[in-house]
Amino acid sequence: MLGWSSVAATPSAVAAPALPDISEPTPPADSFYDRPADLDEAAPGEVLRSRPVAVRALQLLPIAVDAWQLLYRTTAADGSPDATVTTVMIPRGASPKKLLSYQAATDATLRECNPSYSLTQGLPIDFSVPAGPLTLTLPGVEVLLATSGLAQGWAVTMPDHGGVDARFLTPRQPGFAVLDGIRAAQSFSPAGLEPNGPTALWGYSGGAIASSWAVEEKEEYAPELNIVGAAFGAPERDLEASLQSANGGLLAGLIPVALNRPGPDGDFVQATSRSEAAVELF
Repeated sequence: MLGWSSVAATPSAVAAPALPDISEPTPPADSFYDRPADLDEAAPGEVLRSRPVAVRALQLLPIAVDAWQLLYRTTAADGSPDATVTTVMIPRGASPKKLLSYQAATDATLRECNPSYSLTQGLPIDFSVPAGPLTLTLPGVEVLLATSGLAQGWAVTMPDHGGVDARFLTPRQPGFAVLDGIRAAQSFSPAGLEPNGPTALWGYSGGAIASSWAVEEKEEYAPELNIVGAAFGAPERDLEASLQSANGGLLAGLIPVALNRPGPDGDFVQATSRSEAAVELF
């Protein structure tokens, strides 16, 4: 893992007190995440809203980058129009040509675990919330890895690959979110990136699942993108075997949570929980 000392040694990447004090409500109450009424008229990857943000490592330490959050149009697993958010970062004073899409290991269905929230909001330790006191999220830690791209002079984008609804284990949709996040970042003029410039993917665990879906869907969904390489850590490709392994154990409760969050209309588990098939499933 990339240590904090190695990140701090790159002045263009980290450490600056002059960042704006931006405070936003948590995602469920933040209208920035709302899908616009004319979503179906937007093209995949089209930026719908943008705002500048101040990014923090470990949900505490400011990182000296220019950063924005982009709400963009993407596609749900069933092919319908959807939206999600990515956080785009560029080194200050640089004109990056290359892009790293870093997919965080957000194995969760809680919106506050998404990178767009945990890179800018929250605290690593918080006694005031039911989930506390240890509230440090993985994206807040993994941004230390993502800054290695910034240290190379690259731009970095970290998408909420679970979507604004924080889906988990949804097929195809995470890949669409990653690919459309790349499109959004490269079309966002303040970032100064070239359309279809060289792009690399990186992710671990849930981030590797999203990255692998992006690679799998790329040729059909986004053939114009210039993805030059991808690195996966601990990708899970046999979800059926994993669910069977978890069933009956300490993590069995995650199974209905995941199955109940495939999308905005994903309440099928509740609707069928008394059926014979559902009883057999659980």
